[in-house]
Amino acid sequence: MAGMQPIAHLVTAWIEILGREAVEKFGQKQLDKLLNAMYTEGIEGGKVKGDGEAARERLSLVLQDWKAGGLQYPKGRNWE
Repeated sequence: MAGMQPIAHLVTAWIEILGREAVEKFGQKQLDKLLNAMYTEGIEGGKVKGDGEAARERLSLVLQDWKAGGLQYPKGRNWE
């Protein structure tokens, strides 16, 4: 495990916590481009390196949820 980088874990956390706010700031189309590239190049293209398989799978599931219905606000977070 030495030298493993938590890339998939950090990207997943960013999407889950700040993804909806990024839509508000940058627009849905811009974030869709970013997340689509992340999915096709990172997950399908195998370019997300360093993390264990569980972290890459979790990122894949978050990106699939985004494709299915967009990003949601995190549960329990008061965005008002």
